[in-house]
Amino acid sequence: GQITAAGARIDVAFEPVSAAIDAGVDAAYRAKYPNSPYLGAMIGVRARAATVRVRPRTAADERG
Repeated sequence: GQITAAGARIDVAFEPVSAAIDAGVDAAYRAKYPNSPYLGAMIGVRARAATVRVRPRTAADERG
């Protein structure tokens, strides 16, 4: 994929995250939004499935 930030277009790769990262994100949302009626959606299965790491694409990505 590509992202554009600060006027630069950058080729990126998307990767799934580990369960530990998911747990950390969930903990942060619980701490920040403890009384939100939307908390369940922010930490639910669908949100976890959409959580990815975005990193610059490398030559190794191009080789497959």
